[in-house]
Amino acid sequence: MPSGRWKFWIDPAREYLVMRWDMGGSSHVVESVAQSPMGHWYPTRLRWISSNPCIRDTFMDFYVEFDVEIPDALFDVRKPMSVEELFHKSPQMPD
Repeated sequence: MPSGRWKFWIDPAREYLVMRWDMGGSSHVVESVAQSPMGHWYPTRLRWISSNPCIRDTFMDFYVEFDVEIPDALFDVRKPMSVEELFHKSPQMPD
């Protein structure tokens, strides 16, 4: 495949999740997937294969938490809040 061309493998049985893509001579392959509680597919393990034989394959694992409360203020760009304001810190132990 000539460099600069992209090629995608799509799985229609998994909501058309891209299972592999080649670009610039390297490949990204989804090795495992899972379903969210709402039934949506997402990758849990990805392998990056370089076109350079001297570079070993690289793996990425994805851990997704569901039903986590995220304050709406985190997405308010008009008045950004500090992390301390958004998430209450647990009390520190005395020295």
